[in-house]
Amino acid sequence: MTVIIFTLLTGMKLLEKSGFIEILVKLLRPSLKILGIGEKAIPVTIIGTVLGYAYGGGLIIQESKSGRITKKDLFYTIVFLSLCHSFIEDSLLMVSIGSAALPVFLGRFVLAYITCSIIVLLTRRMDYSLFLKIFFRPDPVNQADTKKSI
Repeated sequence: MTVIIFTLLTGMKLLEKSGFIEILVKLLRPSLKILGIGEKAIPVTIIGTVLGYAYGGGLIIQESKSGRITKKDLFYTIVFLSLCHSFIEDSLLMVSIGSAALPVFLGRFVLAYITCSIIVLLTRRMDYSLFLKIFFRPDPVNQADTKKSI
């Protein structure tokens, strides 16, 4: 797992240095903004969408621990990836067993996009502390410190 994460992080750095990530961010910013996904979460979203959780999951964990991505961005990214992870691989698998390509690719993406848009509409204006309380478990490190001090 460490080798995979290292390879992906190195690949991401190379893509960032080459300017490719910036181009993708500019292209995808309008549509991902509707999904509540901020610019810093776009690279992770792209990798998770294309390669799936096996590869993107390590980056999601790394980025969430680093604090570079807000918890809302993280939440919206995971919601989208839950519906649309490994988009190319899974869709090609369905096509290879006889499904028509257009309905599989388009249907899956449209369903994921609409579902995520609805979730963003329902939660975007939610108070941040309430959002965290509903969608995130308490930080076990901070809870342990709190219990010791009581």
